[in-house]
Amino acid sequence: MQLNSIILGRKAITFVALYNRESEDPHNATEERKVVAPEAPLPELNTDFAALSPVICRIMEFPKEYATGMSVFKMAISRTKQGTRSVAFKFKKALDAIGGEMHTLETPFIRIEKPADGESGRMEVTPDEQDLIYEAMAEAMRYAEGDRSQAILSLEDAKAKEGLNALADKGRDEEDGELGLND
Repeated sequence: MQLNSIILGRKAITFVALYNRESEDPHNATEERKVVAPEAPLPELNTDFAALSPVICRIMEFPKEYATGMSVFKMAISRTKQGTRSVAFKFKKALDAIGGEMHTLETPFIRIEKPADGESGRMEVTPDEQDLIYEAMAEAMRYAEGDRSQAILSLEDAKAKEGLNALADKGRDEEDGELGLND
């Protein structure tokens, strides 16, 4: 699986991944899938995305203080034909000029790896920034591969509440049956 993007939403996490990209089997073709998952991430995903704020400030040429009140919620990954990766981020920032409301901004794609042979350009992040980006990418990949919290992101949704309650009731019924309490 190759992760192409991830969006951390309030009610779901959406990611786009490429599956079977190296398959030679015509019956197992390469396929791009967009997945909307309601499960909350493990805490590391949110922590690693929050750690990207100073990186974004440098990329966008903002003062370091601008990282305060910033919330990174999307990472998009681009690859050259040789596989050299670049990333772009989408983030929200509380702006005093508009009453503290959140404003959405995005970075351009920046190269996070040294160019492959035959490619021009240079790596556009420092090694420390590269480490932070790689950590966020690794946690995003863990989420895409199913390593998630058991909680549902938004319990505002009546269907989610209903489903959780039904599951809990079923679990209680099964426990009672195993203990012989329903006899």
